[in-house]
Amino acid sequence: MANIANNSGLSNNKLAIVVRSGIAFSFAKMYQVYRTRLLKGNKDIGIFNSHDEALIWINDPIVEN
Repeated sequence: MANIANNSGLSNNKLAIVVRSGIAFSFAKMYQVYRTRLLKGNKDIGIFNSHDEALIWINDPIVEN
């Protein structure tokens, strides 16, 4: 998980992960936590159960703090 998170891009953008099962959600959540908390990542990561939800989120603009 750490290797994937470390090598998944450096740009400021969004990454939507669509999952179909509980175990897939758990792995996606681990990836999200690792990227955002441990790496202080610059990706906004969302985890969704459907492609439609993911596309709606992806197409919303990123709000800078």
